[in-house]
Amino acid sequence: MNGTGALNSTLDMLDMESIGNSTQDSYLWTYHDIIKGTISSIFTIVIIFGNLICLIALKRIQIKRPTRILMYSLNAADLCVGIFLAFPTAAASFVNAWIFGYWGCFIVVIIGGAPYYTSNWTLLAIAVERYIAVTRPLRYRVIFTASRARLIVISIWVASHFYEVLVCGLNQFQVYFHPPTDTCWSLGLGKSDFFIKISVMILIFGPFVAFIVLYFRIFGIIRQQNAIRREMTKLASIENNRHDHRGVSANDTKMAKTFMIITFAFFLSTCPVTVNYILEVATGRGSNQWLYFFTFVTSMSNAWLNSLIYFIRNASFRHCVIELFKCTSPRTKRPTIFSSISGSVIK
Repeated sequence: MNGTGALNSTLDMLDMESIGNSTQDSYLWTYHDIIKGTISSIFTIVIIFGNLICLIALKRIQIKRPTRILMYSLNAADLCVGIFLAFPTAAASFVNAWIFGYWGCFIVVIIGGAPYYTSNWTLLAIAVERYIAVTRPLRYRVIFTASRARLIVISIWVASHFYEVLVCGLNQFQVYFHPPTDTCWSLGLGKSDFFIKISVMILIFGPFVAFIVLYFRIFGIIRQQNAIRREMTKLASIENNRHDHRGVSANDTKMAKTFMIITFAFFLSTCPVTVNYILEVATGRGSNQWLYFFTFVTSMSNAWLNSLIYFIRNASFRHCVIELFKCTSPRTKRPTIFSSISGSVIK
C-alpha cells in the first residue's frame, strides 16, 4: 500500500467546503465524547492558565537573560498549544464535529502544529546554553548573549512554521478534519508522504540524540568538579574551596538537572503520538479511538508539565508564582498583577 492509500485509510478527509458541515447526528453525545471533551477541556484550562502565570513569573525572578529568553520561547510554544490546538480539539470532542470552518482548521494545522517542533528545538537550544554555562563558565556571557538567544528563538519559530506551511503546500493547502483525533491534519497526498516520514525522524528524534550527548557531557563535567571539590576539602578550608573559579556553580548544576528533567518529560509525552503516526504510515492501519485519545493526552501533558517541573525545582520561581495569588507582595508591599486588575475593574 502506498503512502496515499495508507493515510487515506486512517484519515477521514473532508474537502474545503465540507469542513464544518455536520449532520444532526454529529452532535449526539456518546460516553466517549463526554470523557474526551471533559478531559480535553481540563487540559486546555491548565495549559493556558499555567503558561500565562509562568510567563508573568519569569519577568520577576533572577535568572540569566539568555536563559529567560529561551524559557519565554518554551512557555509561549506551550501556550500556543493550549490556544490553537487543545481548545479547538476539546470543542470538537464535545460536539463530535468540526465547527471552526476551513480557516480554523488551517490555523490548527499551522499554528497549532508548529509549537510541537518549536518546543523540541528550544529545548535543544537550552541544552546547548547549559553546556556552555557548565563548560565555559567564565566565557558564558561572551559566547551566549541575549541578542544571540533572541536570534536563535526567532529562527526556531520561523523554521517551525515554515515547515508546517511547506507540508501544507505539498498537499496543495488542503486540510482535513480527522474525527478519531478530533483535530485537523494536512496529510495524505503522495507528494508529502516520503518527505514527512524523513523530516519527522530528523526533527523529532535528531535532537533527542543531541540531548543525550550534551547532558551526558554536562553531568560528566559536574561529577569531575564535585570530585575536585571533595579533594580540595581535604587540603583546604571550605571558604577557600568556595572561591575555586574552575568549579561549576551549584545554581548551574541544578539548572542543568532541571532542564534535563524537562527535556525527558517532553520526549516521554510526545513519543507515543509520534510512534503511533509512524506506525500508521508504515502499516497503513489506523488506530482505535481510545489509542488516539491516549496519545493526545500524553502529547498535551507536555504543555503543562514544563511549568510544573520548573515550579517544583526552582524555589525563586515557586515563591514568585505564589506571590501572584496574594493581594500584595510581602517584600515590596506593592499590588500584584491580580490585585491591580481587580482594582481597575472596581474603579
